[in-house]
Formats: sequence, structure tokens, C-alpha cells
Amino acid sequence: MTDRPSLREYSQRVYLKPAELYIAASPTVIETVLGSCVAVTLYCRARQIGAVCHATLPTGTGGDFRYVNVCLAHMITSLKQAGANPATLVAKIFGGADVLSSSVIQPSVGLQNTEVALTVLAQEGIHIVNQDVGGRQGRKLIFLSDTGRAFVKKLAAGE
Repeated sequence: MTDRPSLREYSQRVYLKPAELYIAASPTVIETVLGSCVAVTLYCRARQIGAVCHATLPTGTGGDFRYVNVCLAHMITSLKQAGANPATLVAKIFGGADVLSSSVIQPSVGLQNTEVALTVLAQEGIHIVNQDVGGRQGRKLIFLSDTGRAFVKKLAAGE
């Protein structure tokens, strides 16, 4: 017997495009593909609720979900409103690759995205339990909102 959940058991599936986030009120499989973008998952074990974002740029203002700082602020507020205690939230961070080898932006956008995510989570006192960031490869992420489990596949160039 295996404890690996079957994705077929989930009736709700969401694909996140860049500059989107999703807060799951019911068990949901959330998928996205990342390059220099960053996905941050937040999970509350007590409420069995989760959220994930696909942010493309490090910092901005307003309600623009392109920005890591804006996404995280919105996700944390939304999970609090759903009854989650921020002190018990756990985070996972994915992406932030340097996929453009000839990038003239230093540090790379991927690194900047990752650093902002780490900073905001530290300021909020949210424990990071896993991260798969950096490098030169894109990633496909599958997040299960009701368990907090995340599965990552590194992508070859052109995948």
C-alpha cells in the first residue's frame, strides 16, 4: 500500500498562469510551469487549506499578482481570513531559475524573485519547509492544496 495520493481523486484542478494565484477552499490539484518566476505554496495543516502563487517579478505595489511581495501579502491575509494561524503556516518555494544565460540583469530576475520570497516569509515568521530554486532549468510544479504536498519535475530545454 502506498501513501501517495492519486491525482484522479481530486475533482478540482487548476492551472496557474504567470501573475496568478489560487487559494483553495476545497481539495485542489494546482499546476504551473516556472522559469525565472517563483511559486510559493502556503499550507495550514489544522485547516487543510493551501494557496500558491506564480509571481514573475520581485516587488511592486497594488493588487498586481505579477509581484512576489504582493502575492504573498494577499495569500497570507486570505489564509488568515479562512481561519489559518500564520504562526502555523508552512511554505515551500520553487522556481527562480536563471533561464536566460545571456541575461544582462544581475542579479538575475529569478534570484531577485527568490530573495524577495525568502525575505517576506521571514518577516512574517512563516517556516520554509522545502525549496527547489535557482539553477538553469525550468520546473513543472504540482501542489496538493489539502495536504501541502508538492511534486516538482525539472524540465529540459524546450520542454
